[in-house]
Amino acid sequence: STRGWMKRLGIRWKQLHKLVYIAGLLAVTHYIWVVKSDYRLPLAIGVVLVLLLIARIPLVRKYLANQNISRRLKGIFSNRVKRSRNNIHREENPSERNIYSTNEMET
Repeated sequence: STRGWMKRLGIRWKQLHKLVYIAGLLAVTHYIWVVKSDYRLPLAIGVVLVLLLIARIPLVRKYLANQNISRRLKGIFSNRVKRSRNNIHREENPSERNIYSTNEMET
């Protein structure tokens, strides 16, 4: 939320913020009820939502901030990009290609 809306809503902003968490959990519960046969996707969404809500707990957030996870992830992904760039097959410049071999020109 922007600071402007936080000021406009005042105390009700915190109430609204807490209701959003409850609404997310109720939405996943509703999705599980609607899906009659295969619960894997609703449960996966529920797990992701719960993990995100756990990450919002101040103690957990402080722990994650101290772990420098973003730096570690950045290092992992940048190494993958470097490796993939080195493995890219680069085509020759078309002007450098010899379209006709010497044998074809003689015939």
